Amino acid sequence: MRRKASFGFGSFGTLPMLILALLMASTAVARAGDGVSLKLEKDLIKIGTFYNGTTIEAQGIVPNGAEVVIRVTGHPEDLALKKKGKVLGLLWMNVSDITFKNAPEVYMLYSSASGQSLLEDPKYEFSFPALERRIEIEPAGEDFDFLFGEFIKLKEKEETYASFTSAVHYPEESDSGRVFSVTLNVPPKMKKGDYKVDLFAVKDGKVVGSASSDLKIEYVGLPKFLDDLAFQHALLYGLLAAGVAIAAGLIIGSIFKGGGGH
Repeated sequence: MRRKASFGFGSFGTLPMLILALLMASTAVARAGDGVSLKLEKDLIKIGTFYNGTTIEAQGIVPNGAEVVIRVTGHPEDLALKKKGKVLGLLWMNVSDITFKNAPEVYMLYSSASGQSLLEDPKYEFSFPALERRIEIEPAGEDFDFLFGEFIKLKEKEETYASFTSAVHYPEESDSGRVFSVTLNVPPKMKKGDYKVDLFAVKDGKVVGSASSDLKIEYVGLPKFLDDLAFQHALLYGLLAAGVAIAAGLIIGSIFKGGGGH
């Protein structure tokens, strides 16, 4: 059910010792002690008119011998969906409302090929099984396992939930620690807002260190204008949307009418 992807080093990771020096000196590094650090290539993404997703390089240091897991999450939300079922044994229709409570907007995990088993281990709080324990489904009494599985499939289709099990690379180990590099995916469905990038260093079955960085996505240009219009001038936005829909219908009707005359 999980997707696998392999990313290269990009512009990072070509000079491991230089990376190490920069990480130790940079004020942009998120630190949490225990020889663990995390640095993002950038912490702000601007979505313009022709935006279609992007990637971000991340790098850091963990203790030698430790495996890296990176988790990207969005704010928890309550997501209301329609449950479909057969009516009179014939027609598929919406039969009830289902609400997934405390479900993160985004949940993406990254590991190396050797550390991929960590992503499915329920004892780690960053794993997908641990996520299942945090999400609640209402009304109570529904088939939780089935509905949770369908929810994950839906979010994976949107590319906002995913696990990338060959994404973390280790250029080098030194006396200062193990340098890692990873390419983080930012799909088009990640909307404006604040996100968290967490690093977990796992060694001998235990999380021995962690660090985190903030990632912000904002609209610019036309998307920002439309977003501001929708939230600050809802009536005007509705009239504009209706006008665009009517105009599009008239244009399409004119085209088909003109084509029918030949």
